[in-house]
Amino acid sequence: MTDLDRLIHTYAGQATYQLRKLAEAMGYDLPAPKNIEDSPFAKSIMLIGEAANGGDVFPDALEDAIAGVLRVLFAQAGATEEHIPAEFWREPLGKLITAARAAGVDDLITHSEAARMLYGTATAPDLRRFETLLKSGKVNRYFAPDERNPRKAGRVRRSEVEKIAQGN
Repeated sequence: MTDLDRLIHTYAGQATYQLRKLAEAMGYDLPAPKNIEDSPFAKSIMLIGEAANGGDVFPDALEDAIAGVLRVLFAQAGATEEHIPAEFWREPLGKLITAARAAGVDDLITHSEAARMLYGTATAPDLRRFETLLKSGKVNRYFAPDERNPRKAGRVRRSEVEKIAQGN
C-alpha cells in the first residue's frame, strides 16, 4: 500500500464514520461502502497527489478535486461554506493539497504580501486586520513545509486575496 493509498483510506474512513453518524441520527441505514479506491473521493485525492508530484493537471480539475475533498471532509448541514480548521493544513492531506497548489497551480504568498495587496502596507495593524480575515475563514491558511520558522510558515492563496481585494 502506497502513502497515497493510506491517505485515501484514512480520510475516507473519517468521512464514512461521519456519514454513518449523520445517517444514524436521521434514521437511515447505509449500505456497506463499495471499493473506496474507485470512489470519486479517492480519484480526487489521486489527482491532487499527481499535481503535488509535478504531474500535468488542469488547474480547474485540480480545484474541483480539492473542493470536492474539502466538502466531503468539512461540509456541515445548513452551512453554505466549509470551515476548514487551521490544523488541517499541518496534516498529511492538508500538506498534499498545499504542495499541489504550490506546484504552479496557485501561488501561495506570505501574510505580509497579502496585507500589502489588501491594504497597501504590511504594518502591525495591517497584519492584525488580515489575521481577522484568517480567523473568520474568508481566507484559508496554509503552511509552507520548507519554512523552518513556524511563525513565518503561514501562507495564503493569492487568488483568495485577489478575490477579497476586488470586493473591497
